[in-house]
Amino acid sequence: MAKRRATWKVDRSATPGGRRKQVDGLLAAAAAAHQAGDFAGAEAGYGNVLAVSAENAVALRLLGTLYAQTGRSALAIPLLERAVVANPRDDDAHNNLGLALEAAGRGVEAEGHLRAALRLAPENVERYANLGAFLGDGGRPAAAVAILEPAAARFPDHAAIHTNLGLAYAALHQDAAACAALCRAADLAPDVARVRRNLGLLLARLGRPERARPHLQAARALGADDGEVLLHLGACGYARGEVEEAEVLFRTVLAKEPDSPMAHVDLAAVLRDRGELAEAMAHLQRAVAVDPGCAEAYSNLATCHLARGEHAACLACDDRAVALRPGDLAMASRRLSRLVYMASLTPAQVAADHRAWGERLMGEVAPVARPAWDGAMDRPVRVGYVSADLRAHAVATFLEPILAAHDPAAVEVTCYSNVARPDAVTERLRGRVPRWRDITSLDDRQAAAAVVADGIDVLVDLGGHTARHRLTLFARRPAPVQVTYLGYATTTGLAAMDYRLTDGWLDPPGFESHYCERLVRLPSGWLCFQPPAEAGGVAGPPCLATGHTTFGSFNSLAKVGEKVVALWATLLNRVEGSRLLLKNSSLHDPETCGLLRDRFAAAGVDPQRLDLVGLTPSAAAHFALYDRVDIGLDPFPYAGGTTTCEALWKGVPVITLAGDRAATRFGVSTLASLGLEELIAADGDAYVALAAALAADRDRLAGLRASLRARMAAAPTLCRPIPFTRALEQAYRGMVAGVSS
Repeated sequence: MAKRRATWKVDRSATPGGRRKQVDGLLAAAAAAHQAGDFAGAEAGYGNVLAVSAENAVALRLLGTLYAQTGRSALAIPLLERAVVANPRDDDAHNNLGLALEAAGRGVEAEGHLRAALRLAPENVERYANLGAFLGDGGRPAAAVAILEPAAARFPDHAAIHTNLGLAYAALHQDAAACAALCRAADLAPDVARVRRNLGLLLARLGRPERARPHLQAARALGADDGEVLLHLGACGYARGEVEEAEVLFRTVLAKEPDSPMAHVDLAAVLRDRGELAEAMAHLQRAVAVDPGCAEAYSNLATCHLARGEHAACLACDDRAVALRPGDLAMASRRLSRLVYMASLTPAQVAADHRAWGERLMGEVAPVARPAWDGAMDRPVRVGYVSADLRAHAVATFLEPILAAHDPAAVEVTCYSNVARPDAVTERLRGRVPRWRDITSLDDRQAAAAVVADGIDVLVDLGGHTARHRLTLFARRPAPVQVTYLGYATTTGLAAMDYRLTDGWLDPPGFESHYCERLVRLPSGWLCFQPPAEAGGVAGPPCLATGHTTFGSFNSLAKVGEKVVALWATLLNRVEGSRLLLKNSSLHDPETCGLLRDRFAAAGVDPQRLDLVGLTPSAAAHFALYDRVDIGLDPFPYAGGTTTCEALWKGVPVITLAGDRAATRFGVSTLASLGLEELIAADGDAYVALAAALAADRDRLAGLRASLRARMAAAPTLCRPIPFTRALEQAYRGMVAGVSS
């Protein structure tokens, strides 16, 4: 971010007393030309003065300053050095010599003269601004703060002081102080492009696009339309869902700067979200070719490889990104979120990496100050839900019936929304709760203060390490009880997270070592499913009409790794004439479809037996595809959650694998809660045998299809929000009782 530097001084042009009138006149005329921008006339005039008075301190200073202003440091520095010798107490000469030496890369000498200028003129605000900017530019933000903090108190209305102080705070990661200083600068100088630019860029980098956007727009209107501004302005629009506008801005930067790594990275995100994985990856590969140290490009390549089910390549890119930015906890968190997909890693390895991340975070933050818990057990438990997915998302699908069923006599609910793109679901959820707080523009300290002020007893994380999570808020321990639930398949790794809500099928005895959190097992299942209105009715088994069995999975292709492909290929080869229908947004990309067909071909399956479907025009069209599926196949080690419930609601029985971690056991929990243990396989061979046997027994298949919806509706809690939520509220009450005891 650009510094707001003080201008070169050309206005102190009076000659010492006793000089000849000729020198006075020549010097005054030259200085007037200088101030008017007539550099050639000024240069000639100063030369005339020096011809008459070779060591005239003012003429030496002003001519040296002119040379420095016009980029001629080699000529400027000797003249300014002579000016300092001629008048050692001329603070302007020291200041301008310091700036010229800084421009020439002679930092040690520059600092001495800038400090001398400040000593000679401690009442001059620009002396503080220039020295502070020099120290900040030189990678010494703490020294800059030491100069600029007292200056800001002494000169509260000087924009340059606050700008440079804000940038120094930002370099020290003192985000709240940086924002305050740069906001003050913007208040003082709202029409200065650099001031608005600096504030906008800082807010954007802190993940506050709503606050950043107007400052970046103002900076652009004022003439600061460089690539960095356009990229962050595009990113702000992208966060709001204004994808087309963002794409235009990213492509505008690339037209001007075709080798801009971050422009390639940002454009790739737009393309990836549209399912255009091949083009997205081409841009990311261009970014790393231009800048092999671009960690963001490697991290985004990992996302693309994961979306294709290319797990080894995903891990390699993630490891490279983290190696390039070893201190970046957000980058490391993105890597953690992808470990749950990896069959090559044991639960112990996944847990160890999460714990290491949590220990680093806990070592960097301090708990927020909060009053001692009042111990009251005769009032509703104050529960706060924290999520970035209070929108059209799987988390909201399972949370909404809970919010609707909460008993206000038992719990008092607050939702803390970190949603970047609110939608109709967001508004519907807002209407379900008595208190809703948008924390998208709040940093962790501010959000923690809000939680403390609300007197929350139980703070519930619904995201784990998924996008836009706020685990950094939980690390500050703003509530006496902190719980993770619903949105993540393994431990958060945080010692500050007290509990994980689960059930005995998802996390059977012996799984405790996988977690930092203590396990609280709900009695009848850990999910409450809200059947979608768009699901439509249940059709008969399609095999009765087609004459062949169609297996299917609508899970993310990220879950379809090499072991899954191998097992499904074995099944297809076992069941003669069978087909496999896969539906996922990644399959919108023709190259990804081709690669997937190649993987099955390598496993001995004719690619023509695959039906690959990408994006569908509506939710109704999505659910209608289940009418083409006879038997659902659950992937591993990351099984389906929402997808399994939707398949079952459409009458499609799902074969699942009982694995060695919770991520593999989502289907186990759902099927066991329905009394359908017969569809749970203990290993790969049993998985194939169960699916093949069901395919061969069409009467049984038809019976299951006709009965599944009624079975779900009659289950103890799966589709019954009130008993589920009463059990959940009892669990919250028990957690609070543990604090009081």
